[in-house]
Amino acid sequence: MVTITLCNGVEISKEEWTRLREMNPRMQPAQIKAAFERNLDDAVMNALDIHSQGVPRLDISRFSNPMIVGSGNAIAAAKIVFAGRKAVFADETNYQAVFAQHQPDGVIVVSASGTRQAADVVKEYSGEQGIDTLVITCNGSSPAVRNLAPAHQSNVIVTQKASNPSQVELFTYNTATYLGWVLSRTQEDPRRIKTFIEQEVAPSIPADMVEYNAFFFFLPDRFDALPEMLNNKFDELLRPMYACQAFTVKGETHSKTIINSSSRLYVAIGCDIPIDCTPAWHIPLPEGSGYGAVMAIAYTAIGHIQGSHPPQFKRNLPDFCFNRYQNRFGAPRNPLDP
Repeated sequence: MVTITLCNGVEISKEEWTRLREMNPRMQPAQIKAAFERNLDDAVMNALDIHSQGVPRLDISRFSNPMIVGSGNAIAAAKIVFAGRKAVFADETNYQAVFAQHQPDGVIVVSASGTRQAADVVKEYSGEQGIDTLVITCNGSSPAVRNLAPAHQSNVIVTQKASNPSQVELFTYNTATYLGWVLSRTQEDPRRIKTFIEQEVAPSIPADMVEYNAFFFFLPDRFDALPEMLNNKFDELLRPMYACQAFTVKGETHSKTIINSSSRLYVAIGCDIPIDCTPAWHIPLPEGSGYGAVMAIAYTAIGHIQGSHPPQFKRNLPDFCFNRYQNRFGAPRNPLDP
């Protein structure tokens, strides 16, 4: 069988390569291959460059008690962005029960792609029930946007993603998307975060990362919404090949480290490791860090873990998007996110 090399350690069939090119007509073959070379840490640096030009404004002030619906890291990011507001949060499995219990004055659907369950939620509340519904997405022509009732057609906030061919992310990275949302709340300086990563984080990366097959992240307690995002990213990029966990310092106290292993690396971001754990990687935080800096630094660490091990995610992505995704949702998915 004739194969095409996408990047180091990743080959696909000629048929898959043809489909990949057809889905990305604006990108040259070299740009497609370069996108597959990029790991999560590269996506972080590109995202910080993008948002150095400005961050989105996520204004939901017209709602007094909305239900905010999303899945995966969309809802995790929304919990950071809208923390402190009177609102209830729900995902695609419990949103109907949450709505019935709390009777919100509107629905906000957060979804980078605006597809799948997000589109169904919009159809149910805006299209069928006429409830005031707002969509926050990166895709202004997505099914979720199209499902808005005529009276709600202007209820869309389209935020920036990595659309430049030199910055396009692989499916599920969603780094520019959610980091932009978080920075819209924290107003941290993306340029300062990038400089800190280059000068303080990169030099601290363990040279023997490839020796570890398990990773445990400690985070300061004040960033209690972030472990959910990191664990979601582990699911997408590293599991089940590698064991990965993320908890706040207090979260770890609930029997998370009973079994120890010399092949597990403990990663402490901006905090001390409260137990006797070795080996360890201590990552500093810039002074006055908010969620934006911590998310960027944690994603950078995950990207270096990804890059130091065999590219299982990239090897499986084309088959997942072209075959398994289509079998599940009825249509193939672009492995890139242009």
